[in-house]
Amino acid sequence: MHPRRPALWKSIVQGIRSTRHGLASGPQTGAQTAMEYLMTYGWAIIVIAVVLGAMYSLGIFSSNTLIPTRCVAETGYYCEQPLYSNGNLIVEMGQETGKTWYSATAVFVPDNSSLSGTNPSYAIPGALESGQITNVTIYVGYAPPMQGRLYVRYEFLGSSVQYIAELGDISIRGVPITATTGQSTSTTSTTSTSTISTTTSTTVSTTIAYYYSTLTLTNNQAASAAPFQQMVKFNPSSYSAYEQNGLGNVRFYQGSTELYSWCESGCTNGSSNAIFWVRIPNGVPNGSNTISMRFYQSTNTQYDGTYAGEAPQLSSTYAQYDNGASVFNFYDNFAGSSLRAGWDYIGSYSITQNNGIVIQSSSSGSGGIYWGTAMNPQTNVLEFDAYASTFSSSVQMAWEGAGQTNPQYQIGIDTSNGYYDLFNWNSGSSQDVDMPGGIPGSYALFGLWADNAQSYATFNYGSPYSNNVGFTASTSLYPTLLAYGPDTISLAVQWVRARAYPPSGVMPSVSFGTVQA
Repeated sequence: MHPRRPALWKSIVQGIRSTRHGLASGPQTGAQTAMEYLMTYGWAIIVIAVVLGAMYSLGIFSSNTLIPTRCVAETGYYCEQPLYSNGNLIVEMGQETGKTWYSATAVFVPDNSSLSGTNPSYAIPGALESGQITNVTIYVGYAPPMQGRLYVRYEFLGSSVQYIAELGDISIRGVPITATTGQSTSTTSTTSTSTISTTTSTTVSTTIAYYYSTLTLTNNQAASAAPFQQMVKFNPSSYSAYEQNGLGNVRFYQGSTELYSWCESGCTNGSSNAIFWVRIPNGVPNGSNTISMRFYQSTNTQYDGTYAGEAPQLSSTYAQYDNGASVFNFYDNFAGSSLRAGWDYIGSYSITQNNGIVIQSSSSGSGGIYWGTAMNPQTNVLEFDAYASTFSSSVQMAWEGAGQTNPQYQIGIDTSNGYYDLFNWNSGSSQDVDMPGGIPGSYALFGLWADNAQSYATFNYGSPYSNNVGFTASTSLYPTLLAYGPDTISLAVQWVRARAYPPSGVMPSVSFGTVQA
């Protein structure tokens, strides 16, 4: 078989054949046809070549002009007006996460590079408040075009744990830009000056299809604290057609802003009772309020560990997707083998940390740890995922003064009855209030808070126990974990957190709308 020839080539060949025939038998109509095709298509090819050459000379095909100047910010962050000047990348950035960032450093990671300690960076002076916008100047050392990602490393107050946020994608057209903040931005060349407008988007740069249900939060009390951690309980098996196995594709939004969420338990699509905690930055006012629950439909959507996460023991790698520090007012999962900075030590004890912590007393004494930043037990519920190894001695999961000083509100052990109990201490009379139901060596969820008159405790979200005997009100106490001798006893803790106390002690109710595309 012969390869197929283009129509133009066939026409030329036919014209040549007709010409030969015409020389012998008549007029040269075949040659005329061939010349007409050559004239028509030849001029067209010449015109196209001239146009392409002109476009190339104008730089239309250059990467300098194909790359836009813009910053595409992820939800919850602000990134706008990226500029280049004298080796520096200049950009306006900010965050609206509901938390204050300390020791923040902006980092530019060029495409085809990875985040490391050698990337161009800029230390942001002072604290970066939620809702604050600031200018950063990052020395990159080369001229545009440039493309990459903007990150921020930061810490929370009283913590040495470093977090990383991806603010968005940055690209700058390949023309040096000279600008002053607040003035117009111009490109400069030897022949002309023209204005370049920067474009900014505050939507997620990757579009993922999703289904969603509108959630109505009903608060019949006064407005909640802000931020507020809202409990969302639902039956995952009712939504299994939209969910991935570990519920890693579930997200929560307020309008177009993604909310921080953390799955505590029941985190599978076959569960009948899942508990999520959703951080609402501005709180829940009185009345009816709406957020949405989305089910991303990408085939490989997992928790991202930033906005969406789960309890540390639920991941195949401990704390792989745990974002509890972004959801709760205080949080520690005791990941790794070293105690996080911010904890202080008390007394005589043995501590073992290996993705969770075990505090063990001895015959020679008692001891443990307390968090070095005071909080208000009247506005925060302190919760522990923990257990005592035996009921023959005692432990403390407590609000206390610094270094085990008074007053103290404790969840401990009534050794005479073999129960966890609620206990107050302030160098006066005291009395145990038993909390039946706990089993030594079995993890349970304990909650502890107070008001002006008494302390309160819960066991696995049950009805609260209260105790006013030996109680002294305080608005500044410290989370404390202790194990008591002389008998050997261990207190094992998976995680500890503080969340906002609900309005008048009543969590706003949640109703679910129909799932929609």
